Amino acid sequence: MKPLWFVYTLILGLLISTPAQAGKKQADEKIDFSDFTCRDFIEDFGDLSREDAAAMLIWIDGYLSVVSGDTVLDFKSMEQYSEEMVELCKSKKHLKLLEAARRSGIEK
Repeated sequence: MKPLWFVYTLILGLLISTPAQAGKKQADEKIDFSDFTCRDFIEDFGDLSREDAAAMLIWIDGYLSVVSGDTVLDFKSMEQYSEEMVELCKSKKHLKLLEAARRSGIEK
């Protein structure tokens, strides 16, 4: 089984080419995921430390677990789901992040 940091490093690598924008959310800031869009995710995610990026993705996975009733943490499926969510967010930046997470993680 690959370590958790590998999954998040891979995802972070997909986003690292995104240019930094002014007014980024700081890792110590509270994030209201109900208002967070794919644009916010794409623009802010690349600026986070590996640990903060991992925490964000774990939070999203936990949220989906509650929504779907799935209590299994499967690193391989999380990696695939995360990649799908990134691709969806790149193409639909107006979409709310939690909707993109549901589409990628539950509604496949």
